[in-house]
Amino acid sequence: GGETSAADAASAALLDLTRHGPDGLDPYLIIDSSAIQYALNDREDAAVMAAAFAARADLLVTDNLADFWTKDCVTVPTSLARHSDGMRRQLTCQFHVSPSGHSLVVTHPLDVMGRAAQGQPMLFDELRQALRVNI
Repeated sequence: GGETSAADAASAALLDLTRHGPDGLDPYLIIDSSAIQYALNDREDAAVMAAAFAARADLLVTDNLADFWTKDCVTVPTSLARHSDGMRRQLTCQFHVSPSGHSLVVTHPLDVMGRAAQGQPMLFDELRQALRVNI
């Protein structure tokens, strides 16, 4: 058959987003970031986080984990990535809760693909339990 696995579908979606970027998405959302209250160092990333919370997203997938860290999130080491130059990078899963109480997981694409390939959960409560996170 022509059946696509969840891991294949997630991989294809991530590759499409990488190839086409946000300009290839329709509809496209632009937020006025001047009123955003999230304590992130980068205004654009704060707008991304605000949009994720506003959309009630469960998962925000990014290679830019450091810019989404806040003093209020719980960060759990997940996997170790090796760059083509041999350098190693510790990947993490961040658990954020908005002021209104919405939960959001920020994680790396490699972790998403790895979990999908193994049929493991990717939603906030399931990840929190699987990684033994107390929030």
